[in-house]
Formats: sequence, C-alpha cells, structure tokens
Amino acid sequence: MRLHDLRIENLTSLRKKHQLSFDEILLEGDLFAITGATGAGKSTLLAAVGLALYGNHYKSTLNQADLVTLGEKFGKIELEFSVQGKKYLASWECRVRKANGELLKVPRIKRVLFQNAQALDISAEEVLGLSFDQFCKTVILNQGQFSRFLTSSFTERKDILEKLFQGEQFSLMSKTLAAQMKHLAHQISLYESEMKGLDQHSLEDFTLWKSQVQKWKKELERDEKKSL
Repeated sequence: MRLHDLRIENLTSLRKKHQLSFDEILLEGDLFAITGATGAGKSTLLAAVGLALYGNHYKSTLNQADLVTLGEKFGKIELEFSVQGKKYLASWECRVRKANGELLKVPRIKRVLFQNAQALDISAEEVLGLSFDQFCKTVILNQGQFSRFLTSSFTERKDILEKLFQGEQFSLMSKTLAAQMKHLAHQISLYESEMKGLDQHSLEDFTLWKSQVQKWKKELERDEKKSL
C-alpha cells in the first residue's frame, strides 16, 4: 500500500481543515518523520489513517465519536492510497451534533471506499488483505507499540508477511533464503576444514623447527666443549 494524500477536518486537536500530501513529501526523499510537540496531532494522523480504512483506531478506551474535535459538529477524513497500482479513496465522517449545535443521542458515522469516483461494495480490509490488528502491527505503530510485530508469535508474523508479500512471493523468498543458508553452511564447513588443516601444518612446522633448533643447540654445546 502507498499513501498519497490525507485530508482531515475536526479530528481531536486538528480543528478545521488540514491536508498532508505524502506524494509531495516523498519528492524530497524516501523516508520522512512525523515530529512535533506533545498534543500537536502526531498520533491523530495515524488514527486518521486507521479510521478512514477500518473505521477503527488503536485507542481502545475511546469510540469513534470521541475523536471528533470538542465542540465541533462533525469530523471528516479522506485518504487517497493505492494498492498494486490501483488508486482508492477511503472516506470517514462522524456527525455528533445537529445543525443547531445540539448533541445527537447516537452519532452518525459514514464510511465509504471509492475507486474512480465510484463507491465500492468491498471493504478496505479486503483490498489491503490485512485485518485492523495486523495493520496496526505492521503499518500503524503508535508510541510505545513499536515491538508489537516483533513480539508476535511466529505464526502471527508468518501470516502477516504472507499477506504483505503474497503467498507465492513469500514462498519463493523462503526457498531463496533456504538455498543461501545452505550455501553459507557449506562455505563455513570448507573454511573450518581449511583452518584445521592450517593448524595441523602450523603444528608440524613448529615441531620440525623446534627439533632443528634443539639439534643446533646440542651441536653448539658440543663445539663449546671441544673448544675448552
């Protein structure tokens, strides 16, 4: 998945309209960081992506309506993204107040996925191939949750990677890595054999050298005795 554009209106601390163009940011480099003071809205950007795609967010203690900016009538998110070259628009809107400002008893939440301006019957989860929990472990890693993927079980990590890279590609990757590991193991075995051989030669050379030195020493000792 590739993010292209994020438009937010009245979401937590981000009151009124805000826009973030990932395409423009990535023109300056392949990597970027979201920085800012506490309460500036860094986590809100991550929450907005999750809400637009899944209608969910990582803060389990809050519901969707709680993320609408305090005092505003509604909150809105539009996220443009692409998967395998196909572009989509995920929209989310939550209305918490009536036109006169009175609070609604039940917030009105609307979420739609578009492609070429046409509403789709499928969900973003089906397009991405990842559940919200898997998405959080690999894409949205909020503060204090960077180890979620690393601490997952082997089966969970394998399931996520297969969905991210697709089954056939993941299997091919596994076979390639297995072949490389086998080749490296063979190389290590050869090097160990060569090292053992080298050590043996060194030992034999040292033994011969020691024997020759001892012989020379004895001859010198005899010569010294004769000279006396």
